Amino acid sequence: MCSEESDKNYKCSMLSKEETEEFLELYREDNERVAQEYIGDGKPLFHYDAAETVKWEKQNETMLDDMIRVFTVLAYDSHEEITALKEKVRTLEKDNQELKKKSEDLKRQVAENRLSVENISRKSKRYIRRKLGMK
Repeated sequence: MCSEESDKNYKCSMLSKEETEEFLELYREDNERVAQEYIGDGKPLFHYDAAETVKWEKQNETMLDDMIRVFTVLAYDSHEEITALKEKVRTLEKDNQELKKKSEDLKRQVAENRLSVENISRKSKRYIRRKLGMK
């Protein structure tokens, strides 16, 4: 069922009682073997009493209400997820801008240091040349 509300309004099963019993019977022997080999408590793995319920029908009287509930939940969940993703994108964009600024600052500093090193290098060469008597 879609919800407890649907179950209150339309108690049903996907299979009729007879179909359920037939399905369970197909696997009874294997289930009993599994219960005995792996559990060993003498109890069956499943109960085999099928409930007397109405078999679900596509055109039941609560189908429209159930569909509205399902799509409302889907829409709400999608909205929540989209909102969370938008916030994550905003955070990542902000982080990206900060990293871009830091990168530009580092590039500028490297460029300034390169100029400083070149100036120091020129001054050092001139000083050494003067000391060695070279022009």
